Amino acid sequence: MFLLLFPLFLLGLGKAVNVKDNKTLVSVTRRSPPSGIVSISSTRESIVHDAVDVSAIPHMLANNVGNLRRLSDSRLAAVERCLQNPHAVETLAMIGVQSVDTLSEDCPVSLDEVKAYLEEAGDELGLDVLCEPNIEMRIVDGVNEARIADATEQVAGWFGNSPKSDVDSDDPLARYQDNLQLINIDGAWRNVDNSGKTPQEIILAIVDTGVDSSHPDLKDQMWTASDGSHGYNFVDNDENTSDLNGHGTHCAGIAAAQTDNDVGIAGIADVKIMALRAFGADGTGGMLATLNGLNWAVAHGATVSSHSYTADGSSRVFLQAIQNAAKVGHIVVVASGNDGVNVDEDPRFPCSFTTQVPSMMCVGSTSSIAPPKVSFFSDTGSAVNIAAPGENIVSTWPGDRYAVLDGTSMATPHVAGVTAMLATLGLKGQDLTNTVLGSQSQKLVANGTTMNFGELDAQNAVLMSLNTSSPSGVTTSPPTSSSSARSLCGSFFSVAIGLALAMM
Repeated sequence: MFLLLFPLFLLGLGKAVNVKDNKTLVSVTRRSPPSGIVSISSTRESIVHDAVDVSAIPHMLANNVGNLRRLSDSRLAAVERCLQNPHAVETLAMIGVQSVDTLSEDCPVSLDEVKAYLEEAGDELGLDVLCEPNIEMRIVDGVNEARIADATEQVAGWFGNSPKSDVDSDDPLARYQDNLQLINIDGAWRNVDNSGKTPQEIILAIVDTGVDSSHPDLKDQMWTASDGSHGYNFVDNDENTSDLNGHGTHCAGIAAAQTDNDVGIAGIADVKIMALRAFGADGTGGMLATLNGLNWAVAHGATVSSHSYTADGSSRVFLQAIQNAAKVGHIVVVASGNDGVNVDEDPRFPCSFTTQVPSMMCVGSTSSIAPPKVSFFSDTGSAVNIAAPGENIVSTWPGDRYAVLDGTSMATPHVAGVTAMLATLGLKGQDLTNTVLGSQSQKLVANGTTMNFGELDAQNAVLMSLNTSSPSGVTTSPPTSSSSARSLCGSFFSVAIGLALAMM
């Protein structure tokens, strides 16, 4: 008999966390392909072929469990009505996650009740169930307050009016981008230009506070959908991806501002910027918004995504989502954090997941002048597998302005940008990460301790990539439009034959 109990419990995320809202995040997967559960085996749908749609579970219980007797318990009935209400369940099909709008008019049951029901169902049906609250996340704030300039002359004043960088660019602020000189960007550009390869168009997703798409250094670099949008706003649920904070615009400029346009700064890679707003003007957001950003990036063809945000503790749902994105060769690059802690002892996610996702990179910060030193504020530990400049970084700012910021948030788009640059040369999937990590400088030392990571080296990475094929890289291309993503999803969910619906 299927007994349903509703105990009170606390979610074990490692430490106290703030809950953003009443949404419940769920990932349900098959332990093994049981008889009668429909799955799709074609290459694209097999991304998360073992995931199960929660709306199918009540029907699966009725049809798949021998002597199962439907209970008359009012709470059980309420949970099943909730899971089968399309207005209460949102599906993030590309990463195998669903959101249930618990404690709402469409779903008047609690997270605890949904979790208890799904776990009991999992025991009956051979399913693994992850069920967590939509916890609050935050962008990795700059170590110091942003210095914002309305004119390039103001930036020059901050740097003492004496050029420090020899970066080969016509952009007036490039002479203050010693961060680019430190990662050997000139050699990278030169080798790309001399490679004889026709660069592929690559999309880099910035999951952050939005991006000022009208900025003169960014407007020609923006990815644009057929409807004219540049991404999506998961805070307000619309296509307005403008940046009311500045953090996302700053990160976007580091990675991919237009170079040699005689304006502002030089960006690392000539790739398209996809703006995915997951955080509000105050720099806070929910885990669901960030997962929506990752799902959108994968569904709309982004090869790399940059994530300069963090949360305390851990999340198995978030880990599952990144693992699913990695299965199609999508590269997730995240910031380690600015708390100066060892993440082995004081975990931060998503950074701490790199030990379980081989293609993922977590970026620490170094000084922007040679020889590089690990920044005093940078989180470290075995999960941090590379570092990049994160001090005194000048980049784009909303309103046609520029700003100087410090932090691992700034280091992260350096690595994301170089990874995207390698993708333009044809590298894919795990080979991208292997090349970026394999080309970094010798291990850095902090406070007498040798770190497990070195400094990003763009030139070495390009040279390695030009001698690397991609046997391990995933060659399947993600759908590049919302319509294709919807059609895949629609054709998939229509295969239910009274049993299970497997999410893509």
